[in-house]
Amino acid sequence: MLRPGQTIQLTVVALLGIAVVMVISAGMTVGDVTGTGQGGGFDAGTFLSSQAVQYAVASFVLMTVASRINLRHLASMPIWRNPVTWAMGVSLVLVVLTWVPGLGLTINGARRWLPLYPGASRTFQPSELVKWSIVIALAAWCATQQHHMHRFFRGLLPVLGM
Repeated sequence: MLRPGQTIQLTVVALLGIAVVMVISAGMTVGDVTGTGQGGGFDAGTFLSSQAVQYAVASFVLMTVASRINLRHLASMPIWRNPVTWAMGVSLVLVVLTWVPGLGLTINGARRWLPLYPGASRTFQPSELVKWSIVIALAAWCATQQHHMHRFFRGLLPVLGM
C-alpha cells in the first residue's frame, strides 16, 4: 500500500513524463541514425540531450531531495540557522544585484537578469528564485504558526506582509 506522499510523487512523475512527451513531440526533430546525413530515424542521444528531458531529470532529483527533508527539524531551528531564511535572504540579495550597474543585464528593455558566471552568455532571473523562496517561507510560516492561523493579526497579516 502506497503512502499519500508516494502517491503524490508517482502522480507528479507521470505528469512530468506526459509533459516531456508533449513538449518534445511539438518540436520533434528526427536524428540521423543511418550515418548518411539523410535523417530517417529516432536518435536516442538527441532525445536524451534535449532541454525538456534535462529539466525533467533535474526536477525529479530535486523532488527526491526535497521529500527527504525533515520539516519538523527545520521548524524547530532558530531563525538565523534556518536554511529557509538563508534562501530567502540570498534570493533577495540576487534581485538587488540586478540593479547594480555592470552586474545586472538589460534584455529586451528589462533589467532583470544576472549572468551565471562572469562573461557568460547564459543568464537567469533571480525573481524565479524569489518565487520559490517565498512559497517555501510561507509554508514554513504556516507550519510553525498553525495554531494562530485562525486569527487575523497573528496568523494572516504577517503572511500578507511577505
